[in-house]
Amino acid sequence: MKFNYPEPLNKYVIEDNKIFFKEKTTNNTYLISRLNKAKIIKEFNEQIYYFSEDTVYSYHQKFGEIKLLSNYEWKFDFDNRLFIYKK
Repeated sequence: MKFNYPEPLNKYVIEDNKIFFKEKTTNNTYLISRLNKAKIIKEFNEQIYYFSEDTVYSYHQKFGEIKLLSNYEWKFDFDNRLFIYKK
C-alpha cells in the first residue's frame, strides 16, 4: 500500500545564506532570519528548526525566531546528531 502525502503549500529556502519563507501559490518570499550561514535542521508544518554557528533556533509564523540553545563548544553541523522532541 502506498500513501501519497500532499506537498506543503509553503516552504523554507536558503538564499544568499539567509532563510526565507516561500509561498508556493504566489512565489512571494519573506525573510525570516538574518543569520549568516544558517542551516535548516527540520521543518514541521509552520515551524522550522535551524542552526547558525553554535546556536540552535526555532521559527514559527505566530511566534517568530526563538533562540533554543547555544554553546560555543558544540559547533553544530550535519555530522552531529540533534534530537527534536515535538508533542
